[in-house]
Amino acid sequence: MKIGLKCAVVILFIYRQAVMLHELIFIHSCIAHLKQKTLWFNYDSTMGKLATSTDSFFSSQENAYRLRSQKVLAKMRLITFHTVTIFLFLTNRFKNCIIGIWKKIKIPDPEVALSTLMLFAITLIDTLSGHKSLAIQKSYLFKYFSPSWIAPLAFMLEVFLFMHLVACLLGMFGLKFVALCYIVMCVQVVFRISGYTGKYSDNMIKIPVDVFNDEVKHMLECECLDESVYATPKQKITMNALHAGVLDKKRIEVHGGIAETVPEDMNVILIHEIGHSIDNIMLKRLLLECFITLLEMLMFAWIFNSGHKALGNVDMSPETFTILTFVLYVCMGKAVVYTFYNLYSQNSEIFADSVVKDRGYKDDLFRILFKLTLDNRCVVDTTFLYNAMVSLHPSIRKRIEINADD
Repeated sequence: MKIGLKCAVVILFIYRQAVMLHELIFIHSCIAHLKQKTLWFNYDSTMGKLATSTDSFFSSQENAYRLRSQKVLAKMRLITFHTVTIFLFLTNRFKNCIIGIWKKIKIPDPEVALSTLMLFAITLIDTLSGHKSLAIQKSYLFKYFSPSWIAPLAFMLEVFLFMHLVACLLGMFGLKFVALCYIVMCVQVVFRISGYTGKYSDNMIKIPVDVFNDEVKHMLECECLDESVYATPKQKITMNALHAGVLDKKRIEVHGGIAETVPEDMNVILIHEIGHSIDNIMLKRLLLECFITLLEMLMFAWIFNSGHKALGNVDMSPETFTILTFVLYVCMGKAVVYTFYNLYSQNSEIFADSVVKDRGYKDDLFRILFKLTLDNRCVVDTTFLYNAMVSLHPSIRKRIEINADD
């Protein structure tokens, strides 16, 4: 039963664990170098010179890599627990036992209840492991009743009712409902990306363009951003900036306080964000996410229409099997699919860095990137596949070496 689905889960499990195991081996190799106060990259490179000229590099990076090691191990354990839970729910004996209990207490649509219970079990594992669960973040009833003991029950009820509604709509409208879901999800993407205002944007203040040098002023005017640079009062975070919005809503947001920032550094940071505007990164991300969503919806349309048989389904309705597959995809497969999205975003970061380099601020950029990495206790280097799976930014070593022309 569901042999194809089990094979897909196993393949995703092996791939993700192999990527993280490779990262873990690399981390321990870096820690060994840092203990001996040696580098695993060229001493004569720009990155090597920055590292050896910074007294705190070896100690701070050793701590950063140890922290990364703990996070990777925790994620590996979490994925293992997820996979074991999924296989438990996919076994005939366990499934029939749960469905039999649902029928005895007269819960409607016991197959949907099975998917609900599986999602609840995965969410519980996430919560106990200290990870943020996407399902809980999207749940209205959980937020309303939290931190009361009623919150988990309310969460289960909300998920069950939602899945039951989706199953009914799939049964009534079929592929038309899948098409409607795609439209709704694309609208959400458009509103989320085009209307993004940043985490600390409630008390934003506009920065007058006169505080920047003539080159930055000209670049801001060319990108129609001269009236769209904002900052927050000083926060307990390292100074950083982001490019947000698309088309006429494009803007640059500076977080962490601007008064204490060296003017030359602020110019470099602004040019980097202007580089994102030149590249239209937010618009391209929007289009790319809509395209990936289209591929996802086409996959679920195929599963609903005929693919459920190819995946080994013989005892569930197409509607409930499609819902079950969706839960498994979000849990195990979405991070792998969005690797391509992350890689595009990483290339956009390198393009924005090249804009700074072309304006003659290469050395200042490298110094700022290196300082931000140490201040935020981030690692300077990582493996390609792991970083592609978890981050929108390339490693600092890659960003520096690509633009350094060593």
